Amino acid sequence: MNRTTKLILAGGALFALLFGGGILYWLSARLFFALVSAIGILLMLLSAVTVLLTFRKAKLVAPRSLVISMLISVLSASVIAAFSAFHPGWLLPASGLVFGAMLGSGWASTTVLFREGSAVKSRGTGWYLVVWILTLVLTQLIPLCTGRTPAVAAVLLFGGTGLALGNSGVLLVRCLVLRASAGNSSPPPLPQ
Repeated sequence: MNRTTKLILAGGALFALLFGGGILYWLSARLFFALVSAIGILLMLLSAVTVLLTFRKAKLVAPRSLVISMLISVLSASVIAAFSAFHPGWLLPASGLVFGAMLGSGWASTTVLFREGSAVKSRGTGWYLVVWILTLVLTQLIPLCTGRTPAVAAVLLFGGTGLALGNSGVLLVRCLVLRASAGNSSPPPLPQ
């Protein structure tokens, strides 16, 4: 199957999904949102299983991907904040960004980076997994415990953006430094 055929099939599948979702929403908005919620839970569980199975496997670190991740996080937070009816001023978003960036920077420091030939690769550690679990649990528990107020949503939105900026930013700097150095060309041993 060539690339054009794959793109046509993907576009057709996306159209069918959107059209089917629109019909379902028209028939029953309650059923539509229940289905969206169930799919979201399923995707979160699949994400958790994927992380648990692959966090110690070496993955290529591409500086361009890290920059794109940071840009998407900032753009997403900006769009959500622009369309939100809640405008918290500057202190709440700044607090979320700073706290998230600190957590993200710490999370990035738990990732092992190494060179393999000319490529820079990463591998998660036990601490990487602990921080990942904490961020997942906190983003689920905080809204439940605080009643989902707009202020909490704003802190979580900008905290998540700060987390992405801190994590990707620190990994980007570490990657560029490691690329520039002659460094160790073999991965460090896994801790026991």
